[in-house]
Amino acid sequence: MIEIIVYLSVVILAVLWCNFKWNNRHFEKLYVKMPGPPSYPIVGIGLQFIGSQEQVMSKIFELLKQYNNPGPFSFWLGQYFAVAITKPEDVQIVLNSSKALKKGRMYDFFKTLAGDGLLNAPVDKWRKHRRMITPAFNANLLEQFFPVFNEKNKIFIRNIAKELNKTQPFDLWDYIEPIALDTISQTTMGYNLDTQSNNKECEFGEAIVRATDLLAKRIYKPWLYPEIVFSMYLKLTGQQKVFETVKKFPLQVIKEKKVEFDQRREAINAKKNVKDNDDEIQSKLFLDILFKLNIEGGNFSDKDIRDEVLTMLAAGSDTSAITISFCLFMLAIHQDNQKNV
Repeated sequence: MIEIIVYLSVVILAVLWCNFKWNNRHFEKLYVKMPGPPSYPIVGIGLQFIGSQEQVMSKIFELLKQYNNPGPFSFWLGQYFAVAITKPEDVQIVLNSSKALKKGRMYDFFKTLAGDGLLNAPVDKWRKHRRMITPAFNANLLEQFFPVFNEKNKIFIRNIAKELNKTQPFDLWDYIEPIALDTISQTTMGYNLDTQSNNKECEFGEAIVRATDLLAKRIYKPWLYPEIVFSMYLKLTGQQKVFETVKKFPLQVIKEKKVEFDQRREAINAKKNVKDNDDEIQSKLFLDILFKLNIEGGNFSDKDIRDEVLTMLAAGSDTSAITISFCLFMLAIHQDNQKNV
C-alpha cells in the first residue's frame, strides 16, 4: 500500500510538473534567451531572499549590478516568471501598453489588504472606477490640502529636531513613514491617526504598516504563495489580527463619515434657491468624493469604498514616504543644492 501511494505521488508530481512546463513553454524560451540568475525547480531564485529586509535588498542590488547591463534580465520566483527593468525607457513601454492592463497573479497577494481597489482590480472594474475617480485628482483639490500638509510637517520638524547635534546616525524612515500615513489618512478619510505623536490608541496605523510589510515579504518567499499556506502562516504566527484590524477600522470611519455627509446634504437641500444641491457639496475628502459619485450612479458598495480607501492609504503613504526619504537624503549629500532649496 505504501509503495502504491509513493508511486502515485511520483506520477502526480510528474504530471503536474509537465503541465507546468507546457503552460509556461513560451516563458521558458524567453528565459533561455535573456540574461539572468540560475533558477531552481519550484522555488526559482527564492532561496537567495532568505534573511532580513536589509539582506534581501543587498541581494537585489547585487542582481541588478550583475545582470542589468545593458538591459532587462529575467528570473523565476517560485512559479512566476519575471522580467526586471530599471530604465525609464523600458518602464514607459509597459505603462503605455494597452495590453498590460491586466495585473499579474502576484497582485492577488494585495487583495488580502485592499480587496479589489484600483491597485489590483480586474480590468473591467478598474476601467470603470478609474474613469470615475481620476477627475477628482486635480491641482485645485491638491491646493486645498496645503493646511494639512503644513500641519503635519510642523509636527515632523519638531520630532526630527531631536536629532540635531547628535553624532549617531538615525533612520530617516522612522520619521517619514508616520507623517506620510497621517497626511494620507487626513486627506482621504478626514481622520487624524496622529501616529507622529505616538498615538497608542489607534491600532490601525501600526496594523497597516505591518500588513504592507508582511505582503512585501511574501513576494520573495515562494513557499508562502499558496493562499492556504499563507493563511496558516498568519494563524500560526498570530498575525491574522493585523489584517482584521486593517479592514475593520475603515468600515467604522466610512459609516461615521457617511452619516456626516448625508447630514450636510440634507442641510443643503433644506436651503432655498439652491439650483444644484449636489454641486454645493464641495468636500475635498476622497471619501466624500466617493459618496458623491455614489449619488451620481457610481454604485460603490461599502466594501468597494473600503477597498479604494485602503488602496489609497497603503499605496499613497508608502510611495510618498519613499520619495520624501530619498529627496531629503540626496539633499543632505549635496549641500549646495540643499542651501538653494
